[in-house]
Amino acid sequence: VRMRVAPVLDKLGKIAGVVEILDQTKTDTTDAQATLQPALIDSLTGLATRRYLDMRLHSRHEELNRFGWSYGVVMVQIDGYQKMYRQWGPSLADRMTIAAGKTLANCLRSFDVVGVWEKGDFLAILPVLSAGDLFSVGERVRNLLKGCCVQAPQGAISCEVSVGAALADVRDEALQVVTRATIMMNKSRRSGGDRVSL
Repeated sequence: VRMRVAPVLDKLGKIAGVVEILDQTKTDTTDAQATLQPALIDSLTGLATRRYLDMRLHSRHEELNRFGWSYGVVMVQIDGYQKMYRQWGPSLADRMTIAAGKTLANCLRSFDVVGVWEKGDFLAILPVLSAGDLFSVGERVRNLLKGCCVQAPQGAISCEVSVGAALADVRDEALQVVTRATIMMNKSRRSGGDRVSL
């Protein structure tokens, strides 16, 4: 996979955004490529791994510092994931994770990056212009994931999530943005879940 980045200029010639173009070229798989792919793609969901998210997070933060391109992160936790895991087992918890991951990937833009941060937790890295934009994305994610469900012995179990979001600031280190989003996600969870905090 090869990535190219180009700025998008407004009518006044100022940078209004960024375009990332990913090219997947078919080449002979080497041993190095074969060992690298599992480190970057989660085997259960097919989404990015924490390692890849960490690399993209640092890349986005460098773009913020060098070019002023703002971004935010959205941390999503499946409400009651541990209870689901204990009560119905890993198979059902995995099916919920897969369904939630697919829904999350499909509800975000093609240039947003989403992956598995921890079991039952997802992280999305989004180029955004304002806190209001970031909150809107969080609400869209929350509402669309409500429609996600899996079958259990007792019937269908729907997915509710606690969402935390944080807008990056040049005064932050990259992982501080994730920490603030995690704090907001925990605030949503402690407030009963199924909500967005920014």
